[in-house]
Parts: sequence; C-alpha cells; structure tokens
Amino acid sequence: MQATSMTLKAGYLLAWSDIEVDLHNDYDFVGFEHSVEKSVFTLVWTRTKGSWVAENAPERISVSFSGLSFLKIRHETESLGEPSTLEFAGYLHVEDSDLMDGYLERAEVTGDHHHIFVFDGGLAIKLGAESVEVHVA
Repeated sequence: MQATSMTLKAGYLLAWSDIEVDLHNDYDFVGFEHSVEKSVFTLVWTRTKGSWVAENAPERISVSFSGLSFLKIRHETESLGEPSTLEFAGYLHVEDSDLMDGYLERAEVTGDHHHIFVFDGGLAIKLGAESVEVHVA
C-alpha cells in the first residue's frame, strides 16, 4: 500500500488514508536510507512484538521524502534511551532551521514547513521535501 498524503499528530501518530498508527509505542525505528542522486530520504519502522499491538497493524512502514530541499541530522551519543523509540514527530517553520528540540502540530504551521523526527538516544532528523509517501507491508 502507498499513500501520498500523511499527517503527524500529537507528536507520535502517523496518519494517512483512513489509517493511524502509534510510532512511539507500536513501532521500532530501524533506520533510514538516503539517495543523494535521487534526492530521496526514507525512514523505516517495523512493528513492535508486543501483545498490545494490533495483529492487523502493518508489519513495516516506510516514509519517503522526495525532492529534498532541507536535511539536517543530529546524533548526540551521550543521550540515554533506545534510538529505536520515537520521542516525538511533527512540523517546524522553515525559518527554524537550527531548532531540533521541539515540534508544532500541522495546524500551527502554514505554507512551507519541515518535518522533524526525534528519537530516544539523541537522534534527530529534520527534512524539507516536495512530496512525502507512506509505504506499508
């Protein structure tokens, strides 16, 4: 399944079509792929093996950002926590290119914006892109 429109809600929910998943509690971040040549950056999660996770939840979710206009990655190794756990995700104004420690809800951002994903363990990824696609398996 592929969706070209997605929304980040409440700092941890990923929503597209009529589907909404909890990236903090129900999914483990497994990494990212970056193609400089194609100007694509993809974040990948797999379903957590917990009894609280719905059996029909997608096994794997990837979010691909195409036509990158901005990419910033910060990794602070002295931070505590598992890098597989999403701390928060949301949006930021384009002017806030140095900000890596907060987020806004979609309704608080008008016009061009960046997406931000911050993980326990000190990893933060901020992206600006022409389009975003969600792929599930």
